[in-house]
Amino acid sequence: MQEWEIPGYVWAAVAVVASIVYAAWTSWRAGQREDARLLAAVAGAGGLAIAVASA
Repeated sequence: MQEWEIPGYVWAAVAVVASIVYAAWTSWRAGQREDARLLAAVAGAGGLAIAVASA
């Protein structure tokens, strides 16, 4: 079985996306729906970028 390491930039990108998701969640709970939708879209794009970069 082959071992592989996850590059540091992928971990950094995951941390950034996770923080954006948290910001979207807190905005949604605070009633700022438009901000939450924008942040969720940014997080989704970041997740897609991570998937492409790690492929």
